[in-house]
Amino acid sequence: MATKPHDHLFRYVFGLPEYAAAVMEAFLPEHLARRLDLSRLTLLDPSLIDAELKKTIGDFVYAVPMTAEGSSVVVWLLHEHQSTSPRRMALRLLRYMVRLWTFAKVGEHLPLIVPVVLSNALRPWRAPRRFSELYGLSEETWAPFARSAVDFEYVVADLAAASEEAIAARVPLPFLRLVLWSLRARGSPATERDAAWIAMFRALRPLEKQDPLRALVRYHLSMTKGAASRIIEAAAEADREVEMTAMSLYDRLVERGREEGREQGLRAGREEGREQGLEAGREEGREQGREQGLVAGREEAREEARRGVAATLRQLLTLRFGPLDAAALERIDAAPLSTLERWTLRVLTAERLDDVFS
Repeated sequence: MATKPHDHLFRYVFGLPEYAAAVMEAFLPEHLARRLDLSRLTLLDPSLIDAELKKTIGDFVYAVPMTAEGSSVVVWLLHEHQSTSPRRMALRLLRYMVRLWTFAKVGEHLPLIVPVVLSNALRPWRAPRRFSELYGLSEETWAPFARSAVDFEYVVADLAAASEEAIAARVPLPFLRLVLWSLRARGSPATERDAAWIAMFRALRPLEKQDPLRALVRYHLSMTKGAASRIIEAAAEADREVEMTAMSLYDRLVERGREEGREQGLRAGREEGREQGLEAGREEGREQGREQGLVAGREEAREEARRGVAATLRQLLTLRFGPLDAAALERIDAAPLSTLERWTLRVLTAERLDDVFS
């Protein structure tokens, strides 16, 4: 299950075949890429994998036909994301492949599986890429066993080992460039690269300024304060459509909730105040009735505004930290307006839920 911001972005983007095919074309070795028809890449047919197997294999499995004319061979690409470089990654991939070969609903022949790891580790990939390296043998000792013992080499798309310029040269799609740059920078792009990032935002296709852009901005908002503010600034400088999409995930959500809450509160307060004022005026006189109506109206307006800001805070906290427990919900429901507004301002900078309430 994806639990980290990197995983959430990876699973959204590479669950879309267009982007999965583009990253495979960019990072697969040329001798493999030219033998695969990546334009026909699809997610593996779900009917081939049962529910239990889905829980144990890697992030994605794609099916790709070979390019050879008349060939009916379909290669499976096992796509895994890593934000570290575990030494025994080859063993983990072998387990995934064995499970696929054992439990996938295929015919007489086993599918040909090529494992591919996309790494956004802090440093270039250091784990052994060949399974035989895990034996710890010298080349001379290994040589007699090479044809008889288990061995394979997996592909690594190593973002830490590639510059942003190198990624851009390999990847033609502006949105995918932004995704790979973001994963490489782990949400903290270098200041001197602002112009390049802004150019990529400007180059986004119209459809990419909707759900794909929201997924990318959500990733940045889930990282450090600096990353969140930088991505929003870059989006704002690109064009208004991008700015509106980015702002909707935080600033505009906060402002809209606050304004709606205040407006609803004032409107309800005026109505309530008017009714109470008329009733009191009949009993105690016009002047006293007006005063009581205004007082009641202000109280009702404050309460409605408080409810609006509370609703907005609940949405932001859920977006940032996941579902809220009963204790957190009770604190929000019981807090006055000033406290709610203070907590709302802390959402962007807080690393934990407790930091918001501290």
